Amino acid sequence: MNLLDVLLLLVAATGDLREFLARRDYASAVAFYSQRPDDPASVRNLARVYDHWQRFDSSRFWWQRARDLEPGNDSATTGYWYALLHDSEPDSLRLLSARQAVAAEAVALLAETTARNLTLAYDGLSRTDKSLAQNVSRLLTGLFPDSPRGHEIIGTTFYDSLYPVWSNDTAKVPLIYRFLARYPNSEWRQTFWMFLLSSRFGLKDTAGLRADAAAMVADDSLDPFRYRYAATLLNRFGLDPVQAEAYARRAIALEPGATRPPNKPQEQWDIDYPPLSGSARLALAEALMAQNRYDEAERWLRDALGRFRWDANQEATPGPFHSLLGEVLLAQADTTTAVAEFLAAMQAGDSRNLWTARADTNLQRLGFAPQRKQLELGRLRLAYTGPRFNDITDSIGLGDRRESRVAWGDYNNDGFDDLLLNGCRLFRNNSGIVFTDVTDSVGLTTASGRGGVWADYDNDGWLDFWMSASSGLDKLWRNDSGRFRDATEEAGTPADSFPTEGAAWADFDNDGWVDLYCANYENWEQQRYYPDRLWRNIAGRFVDWTDSGGIKPPFGTDLAGRGVNWGDYNGDGLNDCYVSNYRLCENLLWHNNGDRTLENRAGRLGISGDEVRGWYGHTIGSEWADYDNDGDLDLFTADLAHPRYIDFSNRSRLYENSGPEAYPRFVDRRAASGIRYEETHSDPAWADV
Repeated sequence: MNLLDVLLLLVAATGDLREFLARRDYASAVAFYSQRPDDPASVRNLARVYDHWQRFDSSRFWWQRARDLEPGNDSATTGYWYALLHDSEPDSLRLLSARQAVAAEAVALLAETTARNLTLAYDGLSRTDKSLAQNVSRLLTGLFPDSPRGHEIIGTTFYDSLYPVWSNDTAKVPLIYRFLARYPNSEWRQTFWMFLLSSRFGLKDTAGLRADAAAMVADDSLDPFRYRYAATLLNRFGLDPVQAEAYARRAIALEPGATRPPNKPQEQWDIDYPPLSGSARLALAEALMAQNRYDEAERWLRDALGRFRWDANQEATPGPFHSLLGEVLLAQADTTTAVAEFLAAMQAGDSRNLWTARADTNLQRLGFAPQRKQLELGRLRLAYTGPRFNDITDSIGLGDRRESRVAWGDYNNDGFDDLLLNGCRLFRNNSGIVFTDVTDSVGLTTASGRGGVWADYDNDGWLDFWMSASSGLDKLWRNDSGRFRDATEEAGTPADSFPTEGAAWADFDNDGWVDLYCANYENWEQQRYYPDRLWRNIAGRFVDWTDSGGIKPPFGTDLAGRGVNWGDYNGDGLNDCYVSNYRLCENLLWHNNGDRTLENRAGRLGISGDEVRGWYGHTIGSEWADYDNDGDLDLFTADLAHPRYIDFSNRSRLYENSGPEAYPRFVDRRAASGIRYEETHSDPAWADV
């Protein structure tokens, strides 16, 4: 049985269209769903296949067929509108006619102001008549604020209003009050109130904080999240511990009965709810400690620790409980046990680095400074037997550096790797004793970059480097026996003026000369992404091989490139290229065909990311490695995954390569392997330490 047969059986068993779409196996999907042309569900899926394929003439036909079979199906109506408008885009007159037709249907729905009709009307008018759509949105959010579309509109409007004043708490306070007044019956009120209290905290407005906290819990007296948050902020201010205690106790009492609000995605609830039991107990213990009720505080913290369970899909750790318990014990003069709790807090970590910082401060106050003493104590008390690293940044001459991108390479062939920072500051490694800034002395005074990658592009035995320029054209710096000169133009100008966030060398055509792939990023103000580049090295001179090599993203749509990683994932002796993309874009795997061309197989192999409503993830960096020692390369992709968008934003993935006979070839093992979700994963690196 081949892979297509397996796919067809899987889809037949599950009815899951996503299996076809994820792998962009459109022809097989059409063949499968065309078997039942009179079944409304099959016809709608067929239309969705053509939508995804961007063959809008066919999707329009099948959406119309779906409407004929099931006239009252709303997804068929909106699907038809979507396809009609996209199919008409190449012809301005046809597009105008299509917009008028969609708008007329949408307006007709306004004869009845039900949630369903207003939602459909808004969906149609938002694509055809922005002004009228705005009027409908006000009606929909006023009459039906917790309808799915009404909820979505309110949330989008709120955050869009907040972003311009995100760092201005003074401006945020009246803005949030306006939203509270405008939407008296919305699920979003919890969010409004919490942002309001956060701004009061930022302004150090204790009177406003107390008043708004009281108003917030009165607004919904059965919401444990509000009580917990109010207690936490009062504790942070050291303000009214008696009231903080009351809020925290109420949160604890209400927590077991908390239910997911209808519009909160299950994935987000699964992040928000599980830590509530512990965080409410933490808030209570802190309020009790402020009242010198140490025994009670200790009991609640130990209760929280007893309830805590590690979860690879949660950011929560027991670090905060250990940290506060250390403070409680220290207040009772039990220094030995307090130190153990502070060390446990440091070991567990804290995703917001609040409680671990407090534990660190307390250890320093107890005389465990500098950090080296903390490490020695922690290793001893925790019976640590793993690899040991010592921080030598200052002693080796790099203590004052603030660059964010590094590249190792032995530029002077003395056997010691040197350090290139941000692609423009070079530090010579003096026999592993100290680093010396040699930027000026080696000819790099004028270099100004955002990052660099080393390679001997001309095969003369000296490492050169390519630099992504901070402005203007990128540069290729040639190493002439330890001194550098700009060889960009003479080497064929492997450069552009786009912001390159990821670049990597590999000999993709096996001709003995390293080639270069550059992943270009975005212009955020213009909401524009830039095309990548593949530079083929022909005997030391570069040719833009992007088009010749088949480097064309899906449907010709540029993506927000962030990382490049070459690796032979299928063991055929040819380097393949994985490209990490940001802004909820799909990732790419350029499979090497062996004829100097590449093709994207990420979707087919299951490593483009998981698509949800057209979105993927914010992948920043990825890295190949054979983590399970089975002889083939596996892949880790590191994603920035905001909890608020977690229902459609990918977490990081550990893709295990199961070999050519497996389906799917790559399977995500991150959670099963114990790698915890964290919002801010960035650039991974593998090593056998």
